[in-house]
Amino acid sequence: MKRHVKLLLLIGALAGGAILPRLSFGGADAHAIDQLVGSAKSRADHEALASHFEAEAQTLRAKADEHKKMAVTYGAASYGKGGSHALVQHCKNLVLKFEEAATENAELARLHREIAAELKE
Repeated sequence: MKRHVKLLLLIGALAGGAILPRLSFGGADAHAIDQLVGSAKSRADHEALASHFEAEAQTLRAKADEHKKMAVTYGAASYGKGGSHALVQHCKNLVLKFEEAATENAELARLHREIAAELKE
C-alpha cells in the first residue's frame, strides 16, 4: 500500500509542474512574456504573442494525449485494490485540465492575431 501512495504522490508532483508548464518565449521566461503582454503595441508584438500561445496550446494538447495513453495503460494494469482506477481517474482529470488550458491558449492566440490584423504595422 505504501508503494501505491508514493507512486500517486510522485505522479501528482510531476503533474503539478506539467499543468502549468514553464512559459518560454524565444529563450525568455514567463517574466519576459508578461512584459511583452504589457508592452505589445505593434503588429509584430501581437503576432509574436500569438505564436507563443499557439505553441503553448500545442504543448498542452500533446500532454493531454500523453495522459490519454497513460489512462489506457493504467486501465490494463493491476495495482491492487483500487490502484488502477485511481491512476486512470488521475490521468482523465489531467486530460481535461490540459485540454482546457490548450483551448484557453488557442483563444489567446486568436485574440492576438485579431489585434495584429487591425494594426497597420
